[in-house]
Amino acid sequence: MCEAPSSSTAYSIEDSDERESIECTYYLTRCKTCGGISLYYDCEYDEHPGYITEAFLCYPAIKELGEEIPIAITRTYYEALKAEKFSSDASAILIRRALELLCKDQQANGRNLKAQLDDLAHRNIIPNTLVKMGDALRILGNLSAHATDYKIDASEVYAMKDFLFAMLEYVYTAPTKIDKLQKSMAAKTNNSA
Repeated sequence: MCEAPSSSTAYSIEDSDERESIECTYYLTRCKTCGGISLYYDCEYDEHPGYITEAFLCYPAIKELGEEIPIAITRTYYEALKAEKFSSDASAILIRRALELLCKDQQANGRNLKAQLDDLAHRNIIPNTLVKMGDALRILGNLSAHATDYKIDASEVYAMKDFLFAMLEYVYTAPTKIDKLQKSMAAKTNNSA
């Protein structure tokens, strides 16, 4: 880990001429598991200054979930992100759980997760590519949950997060964005007529 003290300027909301110098620290770390680089920011006004575990992650950026995602899925996704710091297996299990919650929310039929994913594809809720992504999440989550010799690594957890995010985007976020765009276009069309 490399630590770089720095300072930045804070401006008052009430008076733009009022400024204050803030002591801050940047931490550059390399993951011992995957070799990936992370950059954290910490300042003297944070709740626990000086603790990297409490610092703000600048890079890699965390993909934020939108408000349209059901709260149970959102909570589980963020739990998986927190768990990733300590256990790839725990993170993989939580990602699988988020996938189960997606299937439950979409009222998928089937006695197991594989059958439920197939049902979502059959009902055109997700395309076959997302079924394959979901199947990978299911398998890796199962391997993490059971006593096997398979060891989930950080790159697999990273892929799992990407796959889950893609599925959530497709099922929840994209339809919301399409609806907003169509309403905007309709409003402009009606105003110009």
